[in-house]
Amino acid sequence: MFHGPGRPRRTDEIDWCMIEDDVARVKYPNGRYINVDLGALIEEVRVSPRSGEWFLKLVRSVSSKYGLAKVTRSDILSSPVR
Repeated sequence: MFHGPGRPRRTDEIDWCMIEDDVARVKYPNGRYINVDLGALIEEVRVSPRSGEWFLKLVRSVSSKYGLAKVTRSDILSSPVR
């Protein structure tokens, strides 16, 4: 553990309060908006086989409204094909 920026003294102890204080002082940029084609990134959306029919319909509706991927119910609980 180094004692914070500009204080390179080494110790074997970890001072979590100091770490949290250092992290709190870091200013992160607000981020950037990047236009992406979700259709190119997402081929298919699979809904849990345990979700209700209403949820499947909702996800299909939103996907359709925004012209996104095909929505299907996952078959992960079915027996493997031999």
